[in-house]
Amino acid sequence: GASERQRLLKLVVKCLQCCVYCIAKTVSFISFYGFIYVAVEGDGFCWSCKKAFGLLGAQTIVNAVLQRLLLLLIGLTTPIGCAVSAFFYLQSLPDYVAEYSPVYAGVLVFLLAFFITSSTCQVLAVSMDTIYVCDRRKEKLGIKVAEEAVGSGSDAAARSTAKVAPDP
Repeated sequence: GASERQRLLKLVVKCLQCCVYCIAKTVSFISFYGFIYVAVEGDGFCWSCKKAFGLLGAQTIVNAVLQRLLLLLIGLTTPIGCAVSAFFYLQSLPDYVAEYSPVYAGVLVFLLAFFITSSTCQVLAVSMDTIYVCDRRKEKLGIKVAEEAVGSGSDAAARSTAKVAPDP
């Protein structure tokens, strides 16, 4: 009787918590892309969220996974490389080793590099998301970017910029 109802009630509460979590993550996801759309288009937030919701698809998940892997790779290798380099450099200085331990300096360099790299990766992530939204937006609107061959010479930079042209 009562213990059976209590278990059922706990299961229902857990299911509701899962649903609320999913809704909160979805709203957060749509809001994030909505803010990017506000920056790109200059429209209001609600209208931008509606437009951003229409842009999302399976490619968005692939983009997010690849972005996370790239940022994880950058976010770990840079601080570790900086810390190891600082440790070995300081280890090679006999005057420094006689007075201090290079391990503490290596840990400090790791922490500083980690915080700096994390900040840089956040900027990179938002830039990647903005480029993705702009690309999906152009695709959704049916706008194609004309590809031009880049040749050598002084006008190569001018020719390498893509021109936006509507579909014929």
